[in-house]
Amino acid sequence: MNSVRKLFAFVTIGFVLLLVAFNVMYEKVVMNQHTKRYVAMNRITDAMKEELWQDEYADAFKIWEEKRNAWVIEYGKENVPDSMVFLPLNSLEDRTFSAIETSRQSYIWNIYAEEGSLIGFVEYKYEDDFIAGSRRIINAVLITCFFFVAAFLGVVDRKILKPFQSFSDYPEKLSKGITNETLPETKNRHFGKFIWGMNMLNDTLESNQKKVQKLEYERQTLLTSIAHGVKTPVANIKLYANAIETGLYQESKNINPKDAEIARKIEKNATDIETLVSSMLETVSTSLCEYEPKIQEFYLKELAEQIEQEYANRMRVKRITYQIECIGNPLVNSDKDGLFHILSQFIENAIKYGDGTGITVSMEKQDEGYFFSVKNKGKLLPEPEIPFIFKSFWRGSNAKEAEGSGIGLFVAKEMAKRLDGDIYVKRWEETSEMEFVIFICD
Repeated sequence: MNSVRKLFAFVTIGFVLLLVAFNVMYEKVVMNQHTKRYVAMNRITDAMKEELWQDEYADAFKIWEEKRNAWVIEYGKENVPDSMVFLPLNSLEDRTFSAIETSRQSYIWNIYAEEGSLIGFVEYKYEDDFIAGSRRIINAVLITCFFFVAAFLGVVDRKILKPFQSFSDYPEKLSKGITNETLPETKNRHFGKFIWGMNMLNDTLESNQKKVQKLEYERQTLLTSIAHGVKTPVANIKLYANAIETGLYQESKNINPKDAEIARKIEKNATDIETLVSSMLETVSTSLCEYEPKIQEFYLKELAEQIEQEYANRMRVKRITYQIECIGNPLVNSDKDGLFHILSQFIENAIKYGDGTGITVSMEKQDEGYFFSVKNKGKLLPEPEIPFIFKSFWRGSNAKEAEGSGIGLFVAKEMAKRLDGDIYVKRWEETSEMEFVIFICD
């Protein structure tokens, strides 16, 4: 939209300069034409002055008629007057004109006698003022072209650029996984198929994500089962190896050095297996959250506006009352997309598990750091389940009828930790509200 305004300003300046340049050139052409006409009229008047001094008006007019064609050849048709009228002083009583007024089609020349007294005026007239007509036509054409270009830019802005601006960042959101909303359908012939394709892509990505989460759940379950299944036998092996090493099961007090050496090797291998199992369990947990923060400075209201743009239409369609409270507008040095992803997870849970009567998103800066919270009304999660809420693939008792994988809050918690923050959960018994709070150190 800014580019259209810049282009419109550029076009306006261009047309103004073109109009000014044309009219300046026109004035130069007119002045040049006037100069040529003055030269022609001056010589024509000189050719008739003897007759005019002697009051031989008929002879003067005869000279005008006889020599006019020669004057046209000599001075050019556009410079020779089309008609000539002599106005003696004794005839001015019946005429209403001013000898000092002229136009581009009428010229008045003073005629003086030999002694210097004014005896009358000669009026020369030009019937066709082609240059003046051309000026009006060209100015009209330029102005019409300007309005046509302005109208065209307006249509492009309204029909193409503004609709495109509304979803130009949608592919980026899809790539980052920070949007859950499909683009609204439109009958716009320019973008209808594009929007349909983007929504199909969103559905495909969402479906693939669910499949990946399911496979990840099965992989984690398998690895966790294997790891926990191995830990107990390995612990027993270490105990037996230690018993052999210390001669616990030998009747004699003399320990066989070879048996002790073999027992130590068995114990070492068992310890290596325990280390491998621990690494496996750690990998299972960390692989669910492959997130690297991109720290940058942004204002708090930018995050609030991003949430508003993402969820305003969806809340309106679902008829869920909500509000975003941004206290102040401090500069934040963190990952805006990461915080948006975490808050989006809380908002999605509020939509999914809330009763639709109210969602409040608030953000502010306090002395110890930044606080972001999402509070929603609905059925409270039982108090005993709160400690497990951030475990991977864990789902609460209120999620039986809701679709989900149980890793959203786990990932949100891990992301908050990598932002040098943490997440807390609050139960508000008196208002039947659940609140999730993100704290980020200043």
